[in-house]
Amino acid sequence: IEAEAMQAASFIVQAKSVDAARAAVLAAGGSVTHELGIIDAVGASLAPLQVETLRTAGMTLFEDAQVETAGKAGGGGSTAKVDTVYPAQTNARLLHQSGITGAGIGIAIVDSGLMPKSEVTRDGRGRNRLLAGYNAITNSTIRGEGLSEGDTDDYGHGTHMASIAVSSGTDDSGNYNGIAPDARLVYVKAFDGLGRGSYADVIRGIDWVVANRATYNIRVMNLSFAAQP
Repeated sequence: IEAEAMQAASFIVQAKSVDAARAAVLAAGGSVTHELGIIDAVGASLAPLQVETLRTAGMTLFEDAQVETAGKAGGGGSTAKVDTVYPAQTNARLLHQSGITGAGIGIAIVDSGLMPKSEVTRDGRGRNRLLAGYNAITNSTIRGEGLSEGDTDDYGHGTHMASIAVSSGTDDSGNYNGIAPDARLVYVKAFDGLGRGSYADVIRGIDWVVANRATYNIRVMNLSFAAQP
């Protein structure tokens, strides 16, 4: 058998259930890399002959292609006061003036991770708002005190999106820079330091958010990325 024929690639294998998909992959000689319960599928590493075997058996396969964050990341370590346009453009500033600031609502950001910036990790009253972090790439969860020293955001896009959603930073007039400055926050890391991820990692991250929505009262999930459908 030629070496090229033995080269494994990443796929998503869908069936009637996760168990059925896993069994089919193992029976074909492949290896399971992800459990994607939300779509009754698994991520798998498969050689060409194993792909052919699964397709002949009537399994549904998708190439685990690349996904990219929707835009470049912001940067800079300036501590100067800033004024973002988002609350004004969305009329959120009027809600803030009425005392509606997202208090108690959980927001999940599925992106490239999170930098432990105080305006993101603490609400308008200075209280910790960061509930949990999940790394969909390594399939690991971080809670409690380890969060601030946990996964970082080497690309910056996840922190940028979280800032738009919840920043408790203010401008010179005391107006909040975030849409929901008192909301609670959960981050899911599914993208690397170049802003690139995979279908399987993204879907595993979404699966984790849905499974934990009641635990953290997640009412909003932000997905700012793109790929071929």
